[in-house]
Amino acid sequence: MLRGAVMAGAIMAAAIGTPVQAQRCWNQALVEAAQVKEFEIMLMVATLRCQARGTDISGIYNRFIAAHRPVLRAVGEELVREFKVSQSGNAALKAYDRLGVLMANKYGNGVQGLECADFEAIIMQAEAAPKSKADLVSLAQRAGMDPQLPAPRCAAAGGIVAAR
Repeated sequence: MLRGAVMAGAIMAAAIGTPVQAQRCWNQALVEAAQVKEFEIMLMVATLRCQARGTDISGIYNRFIAAHRPVLRAVGEELVREFKVSQSGNAALKAYDRLGVLMANKYGNGVQGLECADFEAIIMQAEAAPKSKADLVSLAQRAGMDPQLPAPRCAAAGGIVAAR
């Protein structure tokens, strides 16, 4: 009995003495990077779906990717860096890949109300947009990109939220 009480006391002392674990949240810049990534993936999936239906918009999509490659690459690197904060090596890259797969699966059945001609127009507008993250963020937000994030969005400045 005394042994059990001592053990329970030790567990309680350890729990009380344990600091609140900080969980990183996604600040606005990371959310915007994820929105751009999801926008890119939505357009990629739409291009593949349209091609399977006999409408080839791959040329305009490829021009969009080529025109915005530096920004798209930087967005990907920004997301990978965030995953590397909490995961090392291949785990961070796998987490980034998993995020991309989740985004692609979201658009696997298409987007309600949008047809190939709509996507072609969206891609043409994206290709013509200035080559900046801010401009792609604006397009992504207008397209309704709301990615499922692997951590909560930050409520305030600082990049950390308390979690138990």
